[in-house]
Amino acid sequence: MFFKIKSPKKNLWLWLVLVFFVGFGLIFGALYYRNTISWRKAEDYYKTGQYQKVVEQIGNLSMPQDARRLEIYGRSMMAVRELDKAYQAYEKLNKIANSLDSKLIMANIKSEKGDFEQAEKLYLEIIDKNPQYVQTYLNLASLYRIKGDQVKANEILLKGVKNNLDSPSLYEYLLSINEDKSKTAEYKDWLEKLKKLDPNNRRFQ
Repeated sequence: MFFKIKSPKKNLWLWLVLVFFVGFGLIFGALYYRNTISWRKAEDYYKTGQYQKVVEQIGNLSMPQDARRLEIYGRSMMAVRELDKAYQAYEKLNKIANSLDSKLIMANIKSEKGDFEQAEKLYLEIIDKNPQYVQTYLNLASLYRIKGDQVKANEILLKGVKNNLDSPSLYEYLLSINEDKSKTAEYKDWLEKLKKLDPNNRRFQ
């Protein structure tokens, strides 16, 4: 009867493979534990509005995959002016949740960074999808004013009024950027409509 003697070289390879997988498991476990603890602390800080501390906890971690954590990540990065990271988070959130709120923030970031063409494109996409999203008209009008285009600012606000007849904020903005036309019939019409919608507005005090 003969016994097989295992090759020392083969045993060495088996040990190396075993050490590799054990080491990999330990590293993965340690990283998972660190990420879990960091996110737990970040969520606690987020609840109390301590955005800088949130970023200190998760700033070096990979971007989260779920909507709730993406919102925390994006809002916190916005708060500390890490606009590129915030944009990436809201872009990802928009793909996951198809959220117009996320797209509005993306447009705002582009506008703040001076990428007016991309910001305008995003604002118009929102309006096309939801003509009742009043804030989008206001933000786009502000963008046009920054660019010095009063005509487009008026046009988008009037489009907003057409789609949202009961929105005092649109009339208020129209009035505020057209004070030089206060004697015109159009201006007086806007003023009258604002008064009906918001009789307690500061303009009527």
